[in-house]
Amino acid sequence: MSRQIGPAEFALATGLTPKALRLYAERGILEPASVAPGSGHRGYSAEQLHHGQLLGLLRQAGVPLSELGSARDFDHARWRDQLALRRQLEDFHLAVAERLAEPDLDALRPTTRTAPAQPWVGVVCRFELPEEPEGQLQTFAAMAADLPGVRRTLHEWSDAPPARWWTAAPDSPAPASSRVHEMVVARESATALDADAERAFAEHVRAHLGERAVPRTGVLPERREITFAPVEPRPLDPLEEATTGYLELLAFEEHRRRHQLDPLGRGPRRVSPSALVSPPGQEPPTTVFDVRPAAVEG
Repeated sequence: MSRQIGPAEFALATGLTPKALRLYAERGILEPASVAPGSGHRGYSAEQLHHGQLLGLLRQAGVPLSELGSARDFDHARWRDQLALRRQLEDFHLAVAERLAEPDLDALRPTTRTAPAQPWVGVVCRFELPEEPEGQLQTFAAMAADLPGVRRTLHEWSDAPPARWWTAAPDSPAPASSRVHEMVVARESATALDADAERAFAEHVRAHLGERAVPRTGVLPERREITFAPVEPRPLDPLEEATTGYLELLAFEEHRRRHQLDPLGRGPRRVSPSALVSPPGQEPPTTVFDVRPAAVEG
């Protein structure tokens, strides 16, 4: 007859806490071999000890509960690759944080231009960002693969001359979820669309991108466009580019407070020429901060 092991002894042998054992029982990950009627005392068999040890070690390795159901057949090589990738991303973010710890906003020079009202057409792209780094990279790779088709659809909408295009956060936030994100991919339009043209544009988008594509149209009001450029321009590596993105946000906030500017939209736009294939030497995308023209800079 198999020896029954009490929860305290089982927890000590496996490294799992009594609270974790109760949770695993509720989730069906590791159910006790017996539960005494009345007292509810739980007992585990000696055969379950190996399974419990595996669960304890996998949890210490950071494996989420959702993947513990297959502890005996766990893909250790795949998780080791995920840990290596996660470490690389953590090192990258730590390096950016280190550079950002003492921001040098004087290294960026603001430029302001007055821009007239500008009609635009676009598509809202919605995506869910997983928690694990591998899933995040897969999501970003899928977005990069889909973006040329979205841009091509917008460029083929009319015979308008080449125009700037941009990506930005939509005016209204995505549904309440920390993992759901939205991005508007837009291009300038020669004229504002009336109701018939909007219906035609929606049909054009869905014919090329499917029913999941969400067409959007609008008009950027008359505004001032503020950009920031390095005082000493030079090519940037990925770490410097990421740091500069944060610095631009800080520099704009400082510039906004100093000159009492009233921003438009929920965030900046990432603006670039609309050529589908970027020619050699073309300027990289620019972060543009839109503010109301009524603001008076001091």
